[in-house]
Amino acid sequence: MVEGEYRVTEIGFLVGFSSSSYFAKCFQKQFGMLPTEFLKKIKEAPSSATK
Repeated sequence: MVEGEYRVTEIGFLVGFSSSSYFAKCFQKQFGMLPTEFLKKIKEAPSSATK
């Protein structure tokens, strides 16, 4: 996700989710933010997003 090689929906399918919305829901539950929020945070401050 960080490298930007795949879109969020593609990553969800690659890791085994059949629904991109369910992937986003699970991602938010695990990391406290949606995948798009995570990517936005990475672009703003690359070193702080992965901590």
